[in-house]
Amino acid sequence: AASVLCLALVVVLAVVIIKNQRTYLGGFDDQGYSVSVTFDSNGGTFKGSDASIIDLFKVEDFENGGVKLLAPDDPKRDKSNTLTVSKANHFLAGWYTERTLIDENDPSKGYTYSGKWDFSSDVLTIDTSKSYSAENSVLTLYAAWVPYYVYEIYAEDANGDMTLVASTSAINLTIPEWKDGDTSLSMDNFPKRNGYTLDGVFYDEDMTEKVVGTPDKSGKKNTITGEWSAETATSLTPTIKLYTTWQEGERYKIYTAEDLRKNAVAHGYYEIYADLDFTATAWPTIFTDGKFTGKIFGNGHTISGITVESNSRNRINNGIFGTIDAGAHIENIKLENIVHTINVMEVAPGASFGLFAGSISDGATFNKVTVNGKIVIGDSCAELINTDAAYTISTLTGSGNTSGITHSITVEKANTENSAFDIEVADDGTITIKAGSN
Repeated sequence: AASVLCLALVVVLAVVIIKNQRTYLGGFDDQGYSVSVTFDSNGGTFKGSDASIIDLFKVEDFENGGVKLLAPDDPKRDKSNTLTVSKANHFLAGWYTERTLIDENDPSKGYTYSGKWDFSSDVLTIDTSKSYSAENSVLTLYAAWVPYYVYEIYAEDANGDMTLVASTSAINLTIPEWKDGDTSLSMDNFPKRNGYTLDGVFYDEDMTEKVVGTPDKSGKKNTITGEWSAETATSLTPTIKLYTTWQEGERYKIYTAEDLRKNAVAHGYYEIYADLDFTATAWPTIFTDGKFTGKIFGNGHTISGITVESNSRNRINNGIFGTIDAGAHIENIKLENIVHTINVMEVAPGASFGLFAGSISDGATFNKVTVNGKIVIGDSCAELINTDAAYTISTLTGSGNTSGITHSITVEKANTENSAFDIEVADDGTITIKAGSN
């Protein structure tokens, strides 16, 4: 064990980093370090800048049968400063004694390799009766680089044909999987498609052979990777085609009010897995201010405690949803204890107000949606009595088809003693603010 340790220390102490090119190692021969081994990064770099490193030994180090070399990144060299080697968009296949150009007329095509060095068992030997010079390496080991695999992602287009929708270059690809409690599908390094959520990944165009990955070195990820030849250090699968199915919308699984708030997007696809209480959580402003084109599947759950306020003349459509636009779908959800406070002195022409939505566009659909709550008319609304602007205030929605929605909505003043105006609610739910009778 002592002799092994001694050799390891000799290697560590004798390592010389040579930048850009090999140069004469003057002075080491005089110290007895006349046997050198070169690790050629072969187009890569050591720690981002160095082209090669050289290990130096004394002839007497080989007198007991040879020397076991240490890989450049072996922590025995220095656990805090290992000599890692890298090359952009390539992975290291290993260190080889020989390299051969694939095409002598086009060096850019790279090499094939032979003589892979096994650092666990291979031993370097020399003829100890000969003389050596540090200038001339007795062995050069070349870093063998294999290009990252190109993963092409195909999906069915509107005509039913498989079309390339994304591609990425990587050593491996993580197949996204839903896990219990996950709010969204973590894509890791799998290519994303804006407005879509990945549903399935297959090896074949007919989508019969589903991709099931294997854990990576950490054991935490579901990964796939290509194949390469250890004998020649070349890729056997440079391009990997994957066929995918997707759901429209960015899909989220919602367990808490905070989950919905953090993941609110206008085109979201939401599955509700628990009752949500917004009493202490702000309702997403992207819903009140924008056009909702997504989908909400409530699974029979209740969303309660939502409070919103309309106090700006610049917002045209006002409700817990400003506009529910074409393509949106909401089903099997109960909205309870909802409060929409309207407190505006003036409104823009065409403005509309409702508890559920300011406006519902043609093409939005609802199924088994229940809305219960109240509209509160603030003191500033007294100014609306004399306005010339055309606006609509209604209990459920300012305008649009409400088929599939049942509701129970009350209307009241914020200040019951305010006699400046009265409130009148028609059978169709239209709310009129009239001059006070007192």
